[in-house]
This record gives sequence, structure tokens and C-alpha cells, in this order.
Amino acid sequence: AQRSRVLLLVDSLGALDERHARVNRGEAVDLLVRVAADGRSAGIHVAVTASRRAEVPPGLLAALDRRLLLRCASPDDASMAGAPPDLGRPDVPAGRCWIDGALGQVAAPDGPAVGGAPRDAPPLGH
Repeated sequence: AQRSRVLLLVDSLGALDERHARVNRGEAVDLLVRVAADGRSAGIHVAVTASRRAEVPPGLLAALDRRLLLRCASPDDASMAGAPPDLGRPDVPAGRCWIDGALGQVAAPDGPAVGGAPRDAPPLGH
């Protein structure tokens, strides 16, 4: 029999931590780290979003086997997350990402540029 799979999505890890930090000494985030580390063998997969690298505890970073980084808040945030510092530039086009050691594009929105980034922004590193 094929075992079903579960995908646990956590949007805004920083907000989860802030909201539950004082409940049982932050147990919610500790449990999330355990699920991310041990759940795969039970068919449970975890995906999280965070606004800044500092919002992701080291144990959770170690438990996640893939990271997709979108435009970062600053060049320092990009560097700390293992991406080129240019991913933190304000003119990086919407949807530009860093995944598996390479640049990618996960969206190409139609209409006006999102977040003020010009559509014809130069590629990273230029």
C-alpha cells in the first residue's frame, strides 16, 4: 500500500515564533524543527517562509534539505543565506531566486513591475 504524504506549510516563521515564543518556552518552533528533521520518514514534508534569515533557527535550517531564496531584504541577508549578495539589491526583478547554487526565475508577472523593480533590471553580478 502506498503511504500518503503530507506537506506542512508555515507562512511567516517569524510571526509564528513571535506569537508562540512565550508559550511553553517556544515549544511550537522546537516541535516544527523536530517534524522537519524526523517527519520525512513518515511522509511529512515541511516548507516554510521567512522574511529574514535570522528568523530561521539553525536546527530548522539544518533539517531543510532545499532552500529557495527570493529577493532578500539586504545584501547581508543574501550572503548569510548562502546566495550572492546581489540578491539583496532593491532592483532585483520580482521572482528572481537562488536555488541549488544557481540563479532562477520562479515568476514573470504580467503588467507593471512588482515592488518597484524594473522588468529590464540587469542580471545579478553585473
